[in-house]
Amino acid sequence: MPNPPLEPAPSERSARNFGIAALCSHLLCLLGVPFAIGFGIMAILRHGRARREHEADRARYAGPSSAGLAMGIIALSGLLMVVPVTGIVSAIAIPALLGQRSRARVKAVQRMVGDAAAEVARVSDDLKGRQPEAWGGPQVIRQVLANPAFQAPAAANPYGGTASPYVQGPSTGPGVVGLAFVPAFHDAVSGQTYPAVVLEGRFVDPGKGPAEARVVKAVALD
Repeated sequence: MPNPPLEPAPSERSARNFGIAALCSHLLCLLGVPFAIGFGIMAILRHGRARREHEADRARYAGPSSAGLAMGIIALSGLLMVVPVTGIVSAIAIPALLGQRSRARVKAVQRMVGDAAAEVARVSDDLKGRQPEAWGGPQVIRQVLANPAFQAPAAANPYGGTASPYVQGPSTGPGVVGLAFVPAFHDAVSGQTYPAVVLEGRFVDPGKGPAEARVVKAVALD
């Protein structure tokens, strides 16, 4: 009668599973490096254990397949390629992402100044028509800042923080829009002088590193 087939060594399956897990860990890029190292080493160790089990009882256990050993070695060898490639990709992607984020913040500040300027013009026209005696730059600013839409949390500083990004007076930092009444604002383009609410928004210029820049808009009160 033919001899029955030999059983696989008990550690052979776990060696193969650890090898598969080590290879799959590369899909996580740098996050998967610790897992790839751990699983790859375990695959090699389990393969060695399976060989010892085979040597200890050749009549019962068949020689272990080299699949787990091969996958463990491939996973560890692949780190020599994954780490440098991931580093190169990160060096390209991270600055681009930060630049995109900086440009988005600049656009947010510009939009905030535009929204506040539109509200200043609306409130000025409303006060002038309904309450001429209360009409004036300081009153217009106070009413704009009292609007919940221009207070936290409805209005948020794109650079972070929980305070309202709209303040009376000059801007106090990046992402803050200041509203100031200037009784005699001189328009350099038209050459005219008139009372106005001047809005100033500060932001960090992506092209100038940490240097701050600003966007200024004047709303005439006439």
